[in-house]
Amino acid sequence: MAELRLLGVKNIVLSSNQELRRDGLPYAKRPQPMDRGVAVYFEREGKQQCIPCDKWSRIEDNVQAIRKTIEALRGLERWGAKSMVDAAFQGFLALPATSQAMQLAAWWEVLGV
Repeated sequence: MAELRLLGVKNIVLSSNQELRRDGLPYAKRPQPMDRGVAVYFEREGKQQCIPCDKWSRIEDNVQAIRKTIEALRGLERWGAKSMVDAAFQGFLALPATSQAMQLAAWWEVLGV
């Protein structure tokens, strides 16, 4: 959360299958769920962003990987490579609520069934 705030983002949501406290953060001593993937959603410069991670076998390790990613992006920005950071964040754009694929014809219509 601190790294995201230093990046100047808003509306931060940490998403996982871990049971969460009232403040939206995971409990420290709960057992690991089957799906250990984590995603953090936030708004940066008016755009919805999402950074997911499911590489590691523990939720806290996936959260740490996201933190280190954000830390590295902040470093690029500090070192004068803001255009690289903006380009990187293009890959983190959150998917819209309704995707274009959902607007396609039903499979039975496409196949004439």
